[in-house]
Amino acid sequence: MNKRFEQVDKRFDQLYTLLWIIAGIFTTLTSVVIGFAYWDRRILQPLM
Repeated sequence: MNKRFEQVDKRFDQLYTLLWIIAGIFTTLTSVVIGFAYWDRRILQPLM
């Protein structure tokens, strides 16, 4: 019985790690898009 609980705990740890990786990728992509939009508007400002 304990072996089964250890397997379930290991699986939850793997899913938790995957969730952190996905959250990190989402945060990075969001930051890059916002940063690029800000940079683009700042560069185009003197031209207008």
